[in-house]
Amino acid sequence: MSRIHRPAVGLRTIIVAVPSSERANRPGLMADAAGKVVGTIDAFPTVRLELESRPECVTLVRSVLSGLGAYLGLDPEPLDDIKTAVSEACNNAVVHAYSGEDPGPLSVGVEITPAAVEVIVRDQGSGIQRLAVADDHMGVGLAVISALASRAEFESSPDQGTEVRMSFTGAGVRDALATRSGQGAAGTRPTPLLAGDIVAWISPPDLLGMVMGRIVRTAAASAGFTVDRFAVLQQLTNAIGERATQPAADGEIGVAIIGTRRRVELRVGPLPALSTEQLFEGAEAPPDLAPLLEQLYATPLTAGESLTAVLVEPRR
Repeated sequence: MSRIHRPAVGLRTIIVAVPSSERANRPGLMADAAGKVVGTIDAFPTVRLELESRPECVTLVRSVLSGLGAYLGLDPEPLDDIKTAVSEACNNAVVHAYSGEDPGPLSVGVEITPAAVEVIVRDQGSGIQRLAVADDHMGVGLAVISALASRAEFESSPDQGTEVRMSFTGAGVRDALATRSGQGAAGTRPTPLLAGDIVAWISPPDLLGMVMGRIVRTAAASAGFTVDRFAVLQQLTNAIGERATQPAADGEIGVAIIGTRRRVELRVGPLPALSTEQLFEGAEAPPDLAPLLEQLYATPLTAGESLTAVLVEPRR
């Protein structure tokens, strides 16, 4: 049985659904007295995405979660539960958050604690307007989220949008995360300021290649790259991911993508110095990649460098 809490006063609507079997000993994000997240255990992975509330962003988020699930060793069933619940939260933002045809900001944060996968989906739209209407798609989506997550919280106000917080602490999640205990804490090297259609911050560095490859392929598909290019793009993202695991790399790494028709600009950093020169172990880009790689250059940072790759789909 789930417990639903609605505040008696105030403009903000808060719903908390907690299955009784999960109420005791729930691990999770550290929060202050008001319930706002103030910190996490740094030894576990984090992924933060800044997107626009377009339908294709739901596919991108699912793809990123697949990469994170592979990294964590999650079994298909708990991973599918996470992907479905998070997809519903993102889809509600895409469909309901913003009036008119123009999209708005949509952020997705995934943080891992020793025994939980914590996800926050946030928009800046009009808020949840009709929670009590059973036949409304939004109501169905919220019910699905509450059923699949060990804990789900929905916070909404007309002037500040909606925030959906989900915690997944089932046995399949706990078993996978138990194998990752004892990892070293993530570093604190600052991430450069990034802007783009898609912006992500990823930690630890060895997660970068697995997640970034999926983001780049999704962006390339939206930009009109043909499917046969995906394996070639994977060579590039794998090479960047390898550089990110070098001893000099630590902390959070930023990824920004700007996509236009037949063109994708990718920026990644901070990476260890000389990453661009040593990307392919000092050799030229692979023959299949060269026709797509219009530019590849480095920008020095206070610590390390950022790498920019401009990729184009040749016209046929």
